[in-house]
Amino acid sequence: MLEKTQGPRAFNAYDRPHDDVREFIARAERAGEIVRIKGADWKLEMGTLAEIVNHSRPESPAILFEEVPGYPKGMRLLSGATNSSKRLAIALGLPVPDHPLDVVRAYRERMKSHRPIPPKTVAKGPVLENVDRDGDVDVLKFPVPFLHEHDGGRYIGTDDLVIMRDPEADWVNGGTYRAMVQDKNHVSLWISPGKHGRQIREKYFRAGKPCPVLDLLRARSAAVPCRRQRTQIRLVRIRLCRRPPRRAV
Repeated sequence: MLEKTQGPRAFNAYDRPHDDVREFIARAERAGEIVRIKGADWKLEMGTLAEIVNHSRPESPAILFEEVPGYPKGMRLLSGATNSSKRLAIALGLPVPDHPLDVVRAYRERMKSHRPIPPKTVAKGPVLENVDRDGDVDVLKFPVPFLHEHDGGRYIGTDDLVIMRDPEADWVNGGTYRAMVQDKNHVSLWISPGKHGRQIREKYFRAGKPCPVLDLLRARSAAVPCRRQRTQIRLVRIRLCRRPPRRAV
């Protein structure tokens, strides 16, 4: 069960937001919301096991894949981080729900008084502790899964936050768009027609310019409620072009 914390400073069932994904995992596991699987291969096995667990029952647990073959011990992958109402409440700092609709009601109530926190520009932080540039970029050092047999490749961004700046109106868009690995330092994005990200991309292309993109991977369970982003959050800076290469830099 989640630890109950009383008083005005309570955040969900805790006294503060979680610091990083590791703490989110620990809290979800204490709530009985995590199942650990060791030794699953990134090619199809992770996707198959995730489908089995997800369809086993309503409000199924998240999967923490460990000891992935071919990768260093400690290189883990979390699947289905917010695919239950309880884990979503943990991530967003909402009261522990008795029913999935409780999360909807709590979110609506929060938005009545919600005030965005102004951004603060800093020169350093945990998210910048590990930086790879140019020839050192290798997105395949992460256990990116090949989920389904008819997929076009290994999807590194399915629960990501793609950040783009409109070149004409000077506003910033954040959206979730599929990111697929092409090779060690090339990643492609699919943005459906009509989406804001697609409209922004086309403005750059019409001007004959590549479109700069920042992709925050493992975003929704970590970026929204965290006070700090630690090193397991992966930032990929991309330049979108009309045709390959789409290079991660």
